[in-house]
Amino acid sequence: MTIHPIGNPGQPFAVDEQDRAAHGGVPGRCVPPSPRMASLFRQLYKAVQGTALADVFEVTLEATHHGPWLAHPSMFVEIGSKEEDWGREDGACVWAEVLDQNLGLSAAEESNSSSTNTSTSGTSSKLVVVGVGGGHYTPKMNDLLRHRPDVLLGHVLASYCFNGPAEDWQRGMDEAIRATHAAYEEGEKKEDVKVCVYIDKKAFKSAPRQALVKYLEAQSISYGFKESELV
Repeated sequence: MTIHPIGNPGQPFAVDEQDRAAHGGVPGRCVPPSPRMASLFRQLYKAVQGTALADVFEVTLEATHHGPWLAHPSMFVEIGSKEEDWGREDGACVWAEVLDQNLGLSAAEESNSSSTNTSTSGTSSKLVVVGVGGGHYTPKMNDLLRHRPDVLLGHVLASYCFNGPAEDWQRGMDEAIRATHAAYEEGEKKEDVKVCVYIDKKAFKSAPRQALVKYLEAQSISYGFKESELV
C-alpha cells in the first residue's frame, strides 16, 4: 500500500507545460507534493499493523514518478502493485478510514478537527525532506518518517534520476526542490519552511555522490546522510 509524489524528474526538462511524457505529466517537471504525505504514511502504517493486510501488503513510499501535470499540491495513494490488488475492498476500507481521519471528513471528526487535521498551517517551523537515491521503493525514507515525527515529506528522487547528463539531474534536483517549496510555502512565511535533502549514501558511488554534494553546497541547500543530520 503506497503513497507517492507526482512528476517526471528523471527526464529531460520541458519548458512548455503542454508537452507530455510517456506516462503523463510534463517531462522533467514535478507537481507540488501534498503536505499530507508524511502524516498519511504514518497513519496508514499504524492502521495496517496487526491486521491481516500486514501479511499481504507492505506500507511504503514510492519515488516520484508519472503524471498527470497538476498545479496544486497532490499525491497518489494506491492499493498494491498488481491489477488484482486494485479492487480489494479490505485495502480500500483501510485507506478510506485513514483519509477520513486525516482530512476530518466525518461528522464525528469535525468537532475535533483542530487536533485531527494534519495540515501544516499554523506551525512555527517545518523541516521538509527531499529524498535522493535508492530504488523505486524507498525503505530509507520509510524509516525516516517512522523515526522522525517532526519531518515532513517532499519529492523523492530514485537513483535512476541521476543516470543521465549532469545538466539533466541538476535540473531534476532543482525542480524537485522548487515544487516542494511551492507546496509548503503556500500561506506560510518562507523563512518558516526549511527544505533539506536526505541522501542515501550507499545508493551512489563516490564520484557521483561527491558531484551531488558539490552541487547542493553551491546552491546553499542543506543535506544529510543520517537522520540525525537533518536539522
